[in-house]
Order: sequence, then structure tokens, then C-alpha cells
Amino acid sequence: MHNKYLFSLIVLCALTFYSCGEDKADLLKQGDSGTDYSFYQPLSFKSDTFKVAHPHAEDKLSYYSLQSFGDTLYFHNQTKNEILRFNWRLNVALPPIKLSHLVNDTTMDAGEVDNVLMISSDSVLVVQDFRLALINTQGSILKTWPTDKADEDIEHAHGQWYSNYPILYQPDGKVYMHRFNAACGNDDFYRCPDYAIEAILDLNTGVFDTLPIKYSPLYKTRNYGQLREISRVKVDNKHIYSFESDPNLYVLDLQTDSVTIIEGKSKHHTADTLFYSYEKELEIPQIIDLYMQAPQYVGLWYDPYQQLLFRFFKAQQPLINEQDEFNSFANKELYLMVFDTDLKLLGEIHLGNSYSQSAFVTPDGLMVSKMSPNNPEYNKTSLLFNSVKIERKEQ
Repeated sequence: MHNKYLFSLIVLCALTFYSCGEDKADLLKQGDSGTDYSFYQPLSFKSDTFKVAHPHAEDKLSYYSLQSFGDTLYFHNQTKNEILRFNWRLNVALPPIKLSHLVNDTTMDAGEVDNVLMISSDSVLVVQDFRLALINTQGSILKTWPTDKADEDIEHAHGQWYSNYPILYQPDGKVYMHRFNAACGNDDFYRCPDYAIEAILDLNTGVFDTLPIKYSPLYKTRNYGQLREISRVKVDNKHIYSFESDPNLYVLDLQTDSVTIIEGKSKHHTADTLFYSYEKELEIPQIIDLYMQAPQYVGLWYDPYQQLLFRFFKAQQPLINEQDEFNSFANKELYLMVFDTDLKLLGEIHLGNSYSQSAFVTPDGLMVSKMSPNNPEYNKTSLLFNSVKIERKEQ
């Protein structure tokens, strides 16, 4: 079951190195959405560069665990199996939190580390293949809970590529986790809208429950290849979901269990023709072609300091560029969509292709990653970010 994620990893690792043409005759088409752009306006913002000196040429850094807790930035170095810590305000590296001993602990069939979440300045929740572990910053295991079983079809809280399906911890001991059903694997992804995508683990009882939210129904008839990641953010008593190939936002009210669909299409989303039917399994070249060309909605961040919701949009692009060369995944133009708390689209900021779709929230703004191979400032000795702080106009 877990090798389904390995297949996705292999495909994603190949994206910036390989692409090929494909007959698009069997692509389906979708009509235009009715997104309300009445709030849309040119946005002005302040921006400051944030740089962390960290040599990462040989490190596999897991940006899906990117998190700011107070003045400290955390994310997972998968190569060394540790949580890196930086004081982003003082630009000082702090001692890392070691995780390798968790993987080697066989008392509960612990597997690799998939996700991490700081829940206090001295407490960390660590998601592994088959358990959830609570540790302190010295790495000592405080408590563990079993989650997945090797012979079952359900997987919980595996890391997402675009950093934004983090586990959520609530003071009452409830942990919200991404839920994946292997019955809707690569060959049968049209089945995914039949299954819940989020679960609640009660740390007091160790019992799981599911939330009434499922994959976007677009995936029932449209095959987007590997463009199927989910982003989720919590705002007050609501969870908001974004699906990589769906312009809409899905809002789950945790008090009423009702789901509301909000139109959230980017103004720069000009072609809804890049997907296949499920009549036959896609070959890897077709999957890669979709990645190179198709539009994507990646990541959600709620900024409580600015009271804004941010979402990335990567615009569609041709397979071949003006230099008669294959475009790469990194060449897609990136836009930062800005919504108010009522999910009205206020506007979009064109970031170009020198940014990547990773970010974290601080009191000084949304810190957006500049770690793109197209960024002339990018090097393998520093982690680069730019803050985005929207300037509000006087009413």
C-alpha cells in the first residue's frame, strides 16, 4: 500500500528533468466558472527579504512541515532525520531536534517520519507510518498512539507536497489528520470522491472518527494524473479545503457538518482543457505532460495577523517555450491569491517563476519561499524567503 506514495515520488522527482509530447485528442473540456471578481483589485504590499544561512546541497528538506511557532521556524530535514530550527527574527540557527531514534524504535513498528507539528515550545507531534508520537525538544518520547496498520487500506497524515495538509492539534486532545483510502489508488482514482479525506484522532481514547468532507467531485470523471494534492487550513470553527485541479474552495463547518462550495478561480486560469478521461490508465509521459502544462492550485495559509487567506496558483503553460525548448515544472508563472475571511477574492500578486509554492505565517507577513531554480539569488547555502504584508487602503 505504501508504495503508491513511492510511485508519486518517482513521478514528481522526474518532473523538472523530463517531458515529452502526447496526443491531446482525448482531453475533455470544462465550462468557465462563475467566480465573483467584484472585490478584485490591484494589491499593494510591503516585502522584506528573509535569509537563513543553511548549507542544504545534500539535504532533502521537507517543506510540507514548514512551520513558525513564535519566533522559531521549523521544518524536517529528511536526510539527517531531524527538525531544523531557526529564529527567523534574529536569523540564528538553533540546535536541531533529533528524530532518527524514533525510526529505529521497533516497539510499535515505527516507520519513517512523515510529518511534524510543534504544539508548544517544548512539545512536538511526530507522524510516522504506523503511529503518532509526542516528544520533547530533547527527542525523548513522552507518549505514542497507533494509527495505521500494515494490512489495512487506510493511511493517516502522510506529508503533502505543498506543505499544506498539516496535522492540527486542539487543546481538547483532538488531532485532525489527512486520511487516504488505498481503494482509490493510482488506477482507480475516480473512486476517491467516495471516501472521507480527514479524520480526528482522540488522544484521550486513541479512537479515530471521520469528518464529512471528501475529494472534489471533479475527480470522478476527470483524470488529472498526479495533480491531486489537497490543502487544508482551519479558520475559527471551519476547515477550508483546496484541491490541486479544482478552482473552488470547500468549507466544512465543524459545528453543523455542512459543506459549502465557494468559487475561487484565478483570473489567470484561462484554459480548463488539460485532463483526461478514465477510459485507460495514463502512461508516465502523459502524467508528466499534465504536470508541465496544467494549471494548479497549491497550498492554503490563513494569516490571523492580517486576517487574510492566501492560496497559490500556478498558471498553465505550453509544453514548448519560445526558445523551442521543453518547459519545466519550475517555469510556470506563480500567483499569490488573496482572500478575505468571507473568501472574497481581493486580488492576486504576480510572483513570476523565481518563487516556489512554500510559505509560513509570521506577525511580519506571509513568508514566501524564493527557493526556485529560476531565482538568480538562489544558492545551496541559504534558505530564502520574502515577506508579503498587504497594505490596506483607507475606506
